[in-house]
Amino acid sequence: MKVLDEKNFPYRHECVIYEKASHYLAVPPECMRVNGKSEEALQKTLAKFMTMEAEYPAECRRARQESWDKLVAFFREW
Repeated sequence: MKVLDEKNFPYRHECVIYEKASHYLAVPPECMRVNGKSEEALQKTLAKFMTMEAEYPAECRRARQESWDKLVAFFREW
């Protein structure tokens, strides 16, 4: 971010850090229900290979939703 600011990067930019989130961010809610399975079923699958999903499922869910909302809002600005 510092480099972008120093170089007067002309577009809006922001750094968002989710302390308790997995790599599965910015996913639309409807994609959490895959092949007729519930969101809970997918979360259990994610928890098997993503430590953060296993340890912090609620926080990961919130981060996923917030990051999706931020992404959609960003594209709507364009």
